[in-house]
This record gives sequence, structure tokens and C-alpha cells, in this order.
Amino acid sequence: MALIRVTQASEGIEDYLETGSKQGREFTRTELDKRVALYGDLTSFRIAGEYSRKEKDWKNHYWHITNSFSYEDNQISKEKLTEIVQEMLAYYCCAYDIDKEVIAYAEAHYPKHQSIENKQNNKLTQRLLHIHLAISKVNRLTDLQLRVIPFNTVAEHTFQRHLNLKFNLIDPSDRKRKQAVTKKDFFSRIKGDTTEKKTTIGHWRDYFVELLNQVDNLNEIEAILLAHDEIRGIKYRNNKDARSYLQVLMNDSEIPAINLRGTGFERLEVLYSERDENTENTARDVIASIDINSASTEELKAIFTKHMNWHKSDINRRMADVTNINFQEISKYFKTQYQQFITNSTQKTFHVTFAKQSAKNEGDPEKGSQRKKGGTYTKDSNVVQSLLAQMRDQQYFKQRKAAGQSHNEKAPAEEVIKKAGDQLGLITGFFQVSNNQIIDKRLKGRVFSNTEFLHDICNLEYAEVDVYCKKIMAEMSSTQRVNEKTALLIK
Repeated sequence: MALIRVTQASEGIEDYLETGSKQGREFTRTELDKRVALYGDLTSFRIAGEYSRKEKDWKNHYWHITNSFSYEDNQISKEKLTEIVQEMLAYYCCAYDIDKEVIAYAEAHYPKHQSIENKQNNKLTQRLLHIHLAISKVNRLTDLQLRVIPFNTVAEHTFQRHLNLKFNLIDPSDRKRKQAVTKKDFFSRIKGDTTEKKTTIGHWRDYFVELLNQVDNLNEIEAILLAHDEIRGIKYRNNKDARSYLQVLMNDSEIPAINLRGTGFERLEVLYSERDENTENTARDVIASIDINSASTEELKAIFTKHMNWHKSDINRRMADVTNINFQEISKYFKTQYQQFITNSTQKTFHVTFAKQSAKNEGDPEKGSQRKKGGTYTKDSNVVQSLLAQMRDQQYFKQRKAAGQSHNEKAPAEEVIKKAGDQLGLITGFFQVSNNQIIDKRLKGRVFSNTEFLHDICNLEYAEVDVYCKKIMAEMSSTQRVNEKTALLIK
């Protein structure tokens, strides 16, 4: 599992999930990923956002939590991903009754288009399975702003490592130590600069100023820093006035710790001040007396649970005088209002006229649509519809099992890989063929038939796999006929 990242935003996540629209991106969501809903309903989440943007004077209206996985974990089952989402909700929303107070939606993106081009070196980078979890800031029980657990470096690290151990996933801290990346390679990859440079503290400070220039919260800053191979860790230190700042620890022991404060880091200084004012240091600086990387799941859970308990007590204190919404009384009130409305002769006439006009407009997208912008609701925008799509996919496989066997035997695996490279952005160098079966050199011992490769690695539905293989066979037949005619003409 790669790093979990938590950000906030005002709007846009719903359309992004459905359309895939992003600056500089040329593919649609359907071309990019197979979407699998894991939790909640996107329509309900969208309505909550529309409500809070209209009724609440908040800067941001939802939390956006992303969770990416290593390539070795790229085929995690929907069931396991659902469990991971539930664990994430239980941690980040630990102070609330999730069923009664939290409005959230989560979906997994299994990559169909397999790579993305690195604009700095024009090389292809493998796209990975990832989860998007969106949590509305509207507490539906109190109508107040919901607060997820504040970021704490140690608690966050232990929680993620706990998930990795529990679900048998690749841990990024283990992976990071196995990668041998030179300082020259690091700067060349990030900046596209291949010249020789000394990696002094000054160079690193300049780099961090540039890297973090547009980031406006400590949560994301810490996530970005911890994701780098050359960084061993980060921690908060206090100056002589007991004000905190971030210190970066490098893998290279010859490079001293780098303090992110002073010239160039003025924006971070503001964030440090907000952190000191809004959060008790005892909760931010959970001290672990054990080595996190060698701790058991029970020991890890004890560490981040300490932070969860602090957050629960803080929210309980804030909510001590808050009265929950009385939905039963509201329901009675509107029921009474409705009865009075339909029994009034004038209102009744208006009601019938309005209903008839609405019925006429149902088939007219210009008149009947309540959404004037953004994407359309898709079949995969809730868990039930996603499950039905999965069942249809399996049913298609069973019904077309003989055809699938034919594709495995007759379609050349080399052509399957080549076409996937042309159409799906597959990085073909990672694959080889033996006995018309496909071997992924990154997954030791894994061998795939043509249909397994297209379904499990390229994440195509079986109906798409069928069409894909039929096209390959048709192109082969066409080429063979042309060759036969050419041979006859030569004779």
C-alpha cells in the first residue's frame, strides 16, 4: 500500500470521479479505469455538497482521502478493498457514529489505461489501483461541521502499517529501503536536470521551497515528504519559543537534518502557528516506545488508538451542548404542511398542474434535468449497481466460457500484448510469452492466459475482452487473406 493522502476541497470530486476530467489529461474516466463502488452512494454525497455550499459559509465542504497500492497489490478483491475503506472510516471518523452521522462515498479505480507519461523524461509510468474516499463535512445528525481526526505523523504511520500487516499488503517503508536511487538520479527525475550537482543543504532547501510552494495544509506537506525515496522521515521540533516546525531527515547520513523554516518557508510558518494554536501537543506528538517497523498489529493499534481516544474526547467536549436534529418532529411538521397543502382547493389545482407539466418534461433533458453542469450519474455510482455490474461480468464469463477458451488458444499472446501497448498504454517490456501464455516479470510465478491477462491485468470486463480478442482474430484473418492473394499474384 502506498501513502494515504488527506485533502480538503469545496467541490469537484463527484464530476472528477465520473468523468476523469483533469487539466492535461486526454482520457475519459471510462477509458482510464474500471470503477467499482465500495461504500455509500455518490448521488447522496453530491446532494450533501450542494446543500452545504448553499447553506453553510465553509471554505471546504468535504474531505478527500486517496489510498494507492503497489503493483503487486494491483488485483486486490472488491471485498478486501471494502474492508479497507471501513477501517479508514473507523479511524478518520472515529469520533462519530458512522451509520448515523457520516455521509461518505468510496470507489476503487482499477486502471484500464495502464500507464501515464512522465513529461520530464518522456518515459511511461505504471498506473496503479487506488481508492477515492470522499467524506462530506455535513454531520447529518447535528447539521454542524464534521471533523476528521487531526493529522499526527506517528499515528498516521502506525495506522497505515497496521493496514498493511492486517491485509498482507506491500508496505511503502519496506519498498523504499529496497530502492537504490542515487542523488543524481533523484534530481534528474524530479527536475529533468542531468548535470552534476552537489546535494548540499542549500540545494535541498531550494528544492523543498519549490516542491511545497502550492501546498496549503500540513497534512499534504507531510504526505508529499514521506513519499520521497531520499527522505528517511520527518518530525516536529520546537524552537526556543516552543513554536513547532518540520525537520526532514535524509537517508544519506552525510546530509544533516533540514529544518523547513525561515526564508522561503514563510507560508509554512503560518501553518505551524495554526497547528500550535488549534491542537494540543500531547495529541500531535504521540511518543512510541517501540520500533514501528517491527511492531505487531496489536502494538501498532495501541499507538494510533491513543490518538483516536484524544480526538473522541475533544469532539465530545465540543458537542456537549449540541442538540441533535429531531427528525421525527420534522417529519410530522412537513406531513401536516403537506396535508394542508393538498386539501386547499387552490393549492390542489396548482399541484396537479405542476405534476402534469413535470411528467411532460421527464423525457426532455433540457426541461427535466435538475443538473445544469457536470457529469451524469453513472451505473457505478452506488454499491448495489456496482455489485450488479460485477455479477453481469461473471455471468458473461460463464456464458462465453467456450469462446474464452478459443481466444486463449488461437489468439497469439504476442499480438495481445502488442495491441494492449498500442491501445491501453501497456508497458510491454514488463511482459514475455511462453507457450502462448503471458508472464508478468514483476509478479514472480504468475502466468496468465489471454483472457486472464486482459481481465485481471488490464481490468477489462469480459464483454470487452471478447470484443478485443475478436478484433485480433479478424485482423489476423484479413492479413492472412492478403498474404494468400499476394502469393498467388507472385506465382
